[in-house]
Amino acid sequence: MKRIIKYAVSLLTVVALTLAVFIIVKLNKKFPDEIVYGKETQVISDNGMYFVKDNRLCFIDNATGKEVIVCNRANCEHNDKTCNAYVPGMGIEMLIYQDYIYVSYFDNDVSWDENGEMSYEGNIKLIRIRNDGAKRKEIYSAASGAILSMMAMGDTIYFTAYTMHGEFQVNVYNFDNAIYAYNIRWDRLKRIKNYDYTEGRCMEGVEIIGGRAQGTLYIDHDYIEGDTGLGNVKNVIEEVNLGTGTASVLRTFDNVYPQILIDEGNKYLATRALGDVNKITIWECDDSFVETKELFTAKEARIDQLGGYMHVVASDYKKALYDYKENRWYIANTSFSDEGTYMSILYMVDRDNNVVYIDATDYTGYKPGDFLPGDISNNAVRDWSVFLEENFIPYEDLTEEQRESLTWIEIKEGI
Repeated sequence: MKRIIKYAVSLLTVVALTLAVFIIVKLNKKFPDEIVYGKETQVISDNGMYFVKDNRLCFIDNATGKEVIVCNRANCEHNDKTCNAYVPGMGIEMLIYQDYIYVSYFDNDVSWDENGEMSYEGNIKLIRIRNDGAKRKEIYSAASGAILSMMAMGDTIYFTAYTMHGEFQVNVYNFDNAIYAYNIRWDRLKRIKNYDYTEGRCMEGVEIIGGRAQGTLYIDHDYIEGDTGLGNVKNVIEEVNLGTGTASVLRTFDNVYPQILIDEGNKYLATRALGDVNKITIWECDDSFVETKELFTAKEARIDQLGGYMHVVASDYKKALYDYKENRWYIANTSFSDEGTYMSILYMVDRDNNVVYIDATDYTGYKPGDFLPGDISNNAVRDWSVFLEENFIPYEDLTEEQRESLTWIEIKEGI
């Protein structure tokens, strides 16, 4: 009996020591101080870019320009759902943090039978996979909805997601939204705050737009009160206390359809007035998105974040770049004429490594307005400084005639 007791005590001692070592290792694990934001479609690391292609997570290497599938399963043919890199190409949000890539996606199907009865099947997931293609893990899943935003801060990945309120109905957008926190250190997921659908108020989406290490998230959300007409849209920016889950309103917009733009810590607000939705105004913001300064306006344009640059695209050949760090504008060569070789699509810029990722199509001889040639799904790596010099002109070097021709963009000079 004494021997059995000794063995039991020894076993408990080993278990306690193992647990103590596990806890100490977890507590001593360090995480970056900076805040990292998620991106749609592509994210860059120190040596390449991750992207989704043909329902697979892929990587293009800076040094070689070679594309590979991010899966390390032995003998995997990368052609079914068992592949570690499997990512259906809808609703993609991506975040790279430390040694892992976090990817959200949804895969759904709406169908009608012979009696006109509709059926819906959906699958929403947030997964993480190590940068070598190993240790794929599902963090979150739901039968409907989507993940709208992600942000990493300290030892936690924060994200927002919505699910359908009740059964799926065509053209009915009644959503329940929530903010989640996934603790990397302890591998735990919890819900921080709910934004549930209520009668007479349709919540269109909740997104994380910033954070502070002191325990604060900045949240942006749209909702429609009463009649679903365009004149009843409201947008709210809130400050959420992570400890209590309580929120305080920082500012409210009526009918201007704001969009938050964040890239490498730079924060901008894009607004479109109800009476002139084709005109977009960009405002430079402080950390809490309250203080703003007008930067430029553009007509019928979209705004891309390229990694230290804001990319303004009004057409295939009317394009401009704003350099955050240098407070400097560049205008595409093709903006001043319908002549000249078509410019490749820009995906991401890694200015620290002097790299730009573009589509790999050879556009030699193609002019703006021409039909694009073939498949443009392949990526290429180019020297960024060379590409910038060959395809863009610094705004200060434009002639007076060229400046006057820029009727699609109005840059606030001297900001």
